[in-house]
Amino acid sequence: QELIPLDTIRNSLQDRRLTVVADKCGLSHPTVKGIAQGNERISLTTWKKLSDYLKEANEIFSRRLLLEARMVSSH
Repeated sequence: QELIPLDTIRNSLQDRRLTVVADKCGLSHPTVKGIAQGNERISLTTWKKLSDYLKEANEIFSRRLLLEARMVSSH
């Protein structure tokens, strides 16, 4: 399974509530904050957790947009 590039993860964390991301990933808030700020070395396990979380979040967001677009076009 392909992981999201670290720069993309860091960019994706900029507009998110890091406490929520940390909780959903099973990571500590200081770890996620450090990664978001570019100060944290990242283990493969942490990288995978963040990558999986962001992929799932993006999938949910995309599905929601698609549903909204269908509802708008059907009215």
